[in-house]
Amino acid sequence: MLIERYTRIVLSQPGSPFPLQRLAQLYRDKDGNIANLVKDFEGRAAQSGPDQYAATATLAGIYKLDGRGDDAVNLPAIALKATDPPPFSPSPPPPRPRRHGRRADAVRAGARAGDRRAGARADHPAR
Repeated sequence: MLIERYTRIVLSQPGSPFPLQRLAQLYRDKDGNIANLVKDFEGRAAQSGPDQYAATATLAGIYKLDGRGDDAVNLPAIALKATDPPPFSPSPPPPRPRRHGRRADAVRAGARAGDRRAGARADHPAR
């Protein structure tokens, strides 16, 4: 059934708006409103377990879709446990690439030529 499929998708991608909007539309088509969707996710968010964070974040999105933004803001926060994975931390940027190609060759050649000219000037006094 589509509702079950979209429920799994929403729980696996709690911040993604499209699956949640589609799930709400499926409930509206079936029941005429999203009251059962709200009840379902209120129950899921109340249960502790691996899906509690995703269910709570999704419930906040459902409240927002239902015009209950204050309820979404007032949802209790879920504390991280020692067994939870660490929060995302971006890796440092990759090293800058080295210069290659014709431009780098020209720069190197110019530096070599400049070195020769500098040495020539030092050997011959100014007139």
